[in-house]
Amino acid sequence: MAKLLDIIMALQSEDRRALSAIWIERAADGSWQARCNIARDKFTGCDSAPDLEQIVSSQIGDVVIPPGIGFMAWERVEDQVYPLDLDELARDEGIRAQAAAVQDSGMIGRLDMARYDRADRSTAYLIKSHAGSQSERTRWLMGLRERPENTIYE
Repeated sequence: MAKLLDIIMALQSEDRRALSAIWIERAADGSWQARCNIARDKFTGCDSAPDLEQIVSSQIGDVVIPPGIGFMAWERVEDQVYPLDLDELARDEGIRAQAAAVQDSGMIGRLDMARYDRADRSTAYLIKSHAGSQSERTRWLMGLRERPENTIYE
């Protein structure tokens, strides 16, 4: 089992950059786990520029989009789940301390955290990355659109 900071450091740099949130919750065996949610730009890794039709739509559900308006397309990749070293007797304090260590590292920006007491009496914690302000969140989202040097398109 690892501490949360060790888990974040072990993520590949692309996954760390695209990390949207971390759920800390019970695993099936009763131990604690960290489930990392990763949201990548849908077109990352394409060999050529996406067709305009892929990023422009006339309608999304009931919302009509004017012609020529583009939007970013995100896709969730499979969550990465890691066993988490957590002292059961000091659970809340331990999670706050581990989240503070991750925030102090600066690797995934400022964090926001919420505790969820679920109807089934289980507890989970949500840690949102890049949550210092709306502008920080926007800069992070826009940064996901940046392409590595070896890609053909902007």
